[in-house]
Amino acid sequence: MKKIKLNLDALAPFFEKVEKLSTVQRILIYVATFVVLIGTVVWFLYLPKWETKGQLETELEDLSNKLVVAKRNAAKLPKLRAQMKAEEEKFQAASKALPERREIPSLLTSVSQSGGDAGLEFQLFQPGGETNNFMWRYPCQ
Repeated sequence: MKKIKLNLDALAPFFEKVEKLSTVQRILIYVATFVVLIGTVVWFLYLPKWETKGQLETELEDLSNKLVVAKRNAAKLPKLRAQMKAEEEKFQAASKALPERREIPSLLTSVSQSGGDAGLEFQLFQPGGETNNFMWRYPCQ
């Protein structure tokens, strides 16, 4: 490994010129050099971290808001599960009361015969396809 030899003799004329300056001028040069060094450190080290800090704070605030909403929804979850179970039980009871698919033709024939026995005359009965008229009773929030 080679040792690097620093030769400060090339800077000697610069330092001689600085020595010839007045005290006020030398102080201004030192202050300007110090300000440039501090400005460089702030510009390249501090400001990028400050911007990253601002972005992370914004992200933290967004995540905190999402956490509050999630906690609120989690608190409602048992109540919603109980409502869901009650609605499923109502649906099961209603589906038991409705005729099954294979019973529908005989049910229509029975209704038609009962109407005929009662003296009613059916002009037109045209069954259509199934429709899904499901409506949310409790909208999700």
